[in-house]
Amino acid sequence: MESLGIRALRENPGQLTKNAQAGKCTLLTNRNKVMAITIPFDETLIKQGLKIKLAAALFEDQSITLVNAAKIADLSVETFIEKLGIMGIAVIRQSQEELEKDLLNLD
Repeated sequence: MESLGIRALRENPGQLTKNAQAGKCTLLTNRNKVMAITIPFDETLIKQGLKIKLAAALFEDQSITLVNAAKIADLSVETFIEKLGIMGIAVIRQSQEELEKDLLNLD
């Protein structure tokens, strides 16, 4: 595993890509303190379902849309929705107030 400082990353952002393409994990540091770890998406991670878990976590945190999460997971939107259901992650996010308003509009 290679360590790459934030300053070095600014000066040579391609290094992170090179490491990922070579299948290497990279520690990102700031003043010798580990800030993040990058992990390349390889066949092993895909088999272990990491793409699906990562996509689900990003969707649940509302960092990305459902469509983008499905793309990260390499699944159709329909299949990804099924996976979310199995994981207990709500696809439709509606407050109690919004739900009551919608129900009133049904009449």
